[in-house]
Amino acid sequence: MRLNRFQKFLIIAIVFVVFRNTVFFDFELKGTYISNAVDPILEMPRLGCTLEILGNGEYLSDCMGKGTYEVDDGYIKFSNKTISWGMPILRRFNIGSPMFLLSGDHQYYMIKQ
Repeated sequence: MRLNRFQKFLIIAIVFVVFRNTVFFDFELKGTYISNAVDPILEMPRLGCTLEILGNGEYLSDCMGKGTYEVDDGYIKFSNKTISWGMPILRRFNIGSPMFLLSGDHQYYMIKQ
């Protein structure tokens, strides 16, 4: 069975979307993220909280302190000297910049600027 051009294109597009939603490179994650959480969420960053991913396994934040991070299976795991927590990494429209999910029910994210 031979595939026509449309079928080949469709397969390549699906593989690309799956790859872009599951693989995150360090250079993509580097940058400043800002929380859009309007209402308080238990133990999560508040509205306007900034998080800077430094790219060398470290982060700096005005509300989460300073510590290290690790990316594993679509999650970013943060830790400092006292606690650790993780957030799913998503992409806007499946191809945009990465963002960290705070609350899916309320559509709260840490959005890359």
